[in-house]
Amino acid sequence: MTEVSGTTERFERAETTGAVETDSRIILHIDMDSFFASVEMRENFELRGKPVIIGADPRNGSGRGVVSTCSYEARKYGVHSAMPVSKAYMLCPQGIFLPVNMPLYREVSHNVMEILREYSDKFEQVSIDEAYLDVSHLGSFDAAEIVAEEIQRRIKSHERLTCSVGIGKSKVVAKIASDFKKPAGITVVPAEKSEEFLRPLPIGKVPGIGKKGQKVLTDAGIKTVGDLLDCDIQRLISILGRHAPEMKEFAAGNDSREVEERVGQKSVGRERTYQEDTKDMSKILETVGFICGEVHKVVSSNELYFRTVTVKIRYSGFITKTRSFTLPQSTNDTDVMYDTAVALINANIDRERAVRLIGVYVSNFDCRRGHQTKIPDWLDYFESMFPDSFDSDAAVAHSGSQSYQAGIVAEFGAGYMTGASEESSREGSGADAGNGDTGDDADFADDSDRYHEKNEKKRSHKTRLQNWF
Repeated sequence: MTEVSGTTERFERAETTGAVETDSRIILHIDMDSFFASVEMRENFELRGKPVIIGADPRNGSGRGVVSTCSYEARKYGVHSAMPVSKAYMLCPQGIFLPVNMPLYREVSHNVMEILREYSDKFEQVSIDEAYLDVSHLGSFDAAEIVAEEIQRRIKSHERLTCSVGIGKSKVVAKIASDFKKPAGITVVPAEKSEEFLRPLPIGKVPGIGKKGQKVLTDAGIKTVGDLLDCDIQRLISILGRHAPEMKEFAAGNDSREVEERVGQKSVGRERTYQEDTKDMSKILETVGFICGEVHKVVSSNELYFRTVTVKIRYSGFITKTRSFTLPQSTNDTDVMYDTAVALINANIDRERAVRLIGVYVSNFDCRRGHQTKIPDWLDYFESMFPDSFDSDAAVAHSGSQSYQAGIVAEFGAGYMTGASEESSREGSGADAGNGDTGDDADFADDSDRYHEKNEKKRSHKTRLQNWF
């Protein structure tokens, strides 16, 4: 087995190499290593190898608040997440205390999660730095291990961060396994070896058993997972109450919970980084088409209907621009998604700059079935918004590789889609890093008012620029 950016732990692999294991699910739990601290160390090379503590201001030991996370160097001093920051200062006064930079962490998390989404239609993000993948379609734990290695490589290459991966027959096994060999480890627990893997572990490793529950169980002589499994259920109920049967099932690695996208998700999207920066519009639009196809698979399989389409353009030098457009009605039509994305790109791309990355996202989901916005709807919509500037024949007859919607955008261009551009540039050394710029709805309001005055009517202007990153 090749070692990849850390340690790959095989838990007494059964002699089934190459065999297809179809009688159980195969779940991956991906957990970023010391996420906040690792991002800070990535951004500032001088922090590497030092005890970095993210959280409230320690105020020389008198500060209030808690530690959000810390580097592995800080953990050697006994510092850990959720610890009072005053205590962390006492344990490690030489530590480098930094405030939480949530916008940065969210941006990096988004990039990581987009990588993970590529490996399965069954994806579930459970926090800013961890997610589950159901990769049962791969057919074997060996194949899943290869995918885990690839995930580690890609996250290391694209984001210069490490993650640990647990592979098991259920969520609970995968989660426990991901913590087994940190940082940057892979731990594979074949289905038939689950109980053998779990039995020696401390009882606190079972999800759902907190510090109080652990103390109660330890006081009752139940110190390991094996002790819990061997305990009579009636005695266990007297100790843990009504949750005892569930805890015993978890301890055995049995967990029927599905891996599924959480209700209320904010966006679905994909992005692609070119091997070499490009100004070739045909190549860029081809990428947009591919991305839209991938995004449509997700929204279609989850019966999602979106109203907002966002494009992300990252240029050489890590300058990033994002632009969004909100449709008059919700839809899940892939052509509308593509045409809107192309329209946004044609209206906003700087053709003098080489493009490093292209992304397309959909959001503003409707919980009910949406309306399939087709070309006639678009023509009516734009004509109602811009009655004196709209030429439907010109829009329909617009030539070249541009779509109807792109043709419409070409008619109005920066007049309603460009907005204010506040580009931001962040230095990076080998990895994409950059904030999306902020658009201002007021710019659209001004443009809209000019049209209203010209037409002597007040119309609803539903176009919006939003910064989703």
